[in-house]
Amino acid sequence: MISINRCMVLFMVSILVFYSCDLEGGSKNENNITKKNAIHIAEAQWIKTYGYSKRDLKQFQPYKIELKANVWIVEGSFLVDEDYIHGGTPYIEIRVTDGEVLKIEHGE
Repeated sequence: MISINRCMVLFMVSILVFYSCDLEGGSKNENNITKKNAIHIAEAQWIKTYGYSKRDLKQFQPYKIELKANVWIVEGSFLVDEDYIHGGTPYIEIRVTDGEVLKIEHGE
């Protein structure tokens, strides 16, 4: 009888742990980079690589951001002035699981 009770308690505890992890964002995904964090990483890398200031980066907003195959793709928008597009935009690919920059470039 004691072993059945122990099994039931262990079973109930494991269910509670599973559901609490799942409902709170899960320990499986707690290290994943969020959309907001991807934007911060992108801006920091663009400042470091291309010498932009935070103010300079405003010209590329709003950013286009999408998640494809566990990679955040963040790209600046073109600056349009009286139907003329100025220069290129910064582009970066960031791995979701650890925030590693996989690709960074700037269009012309």
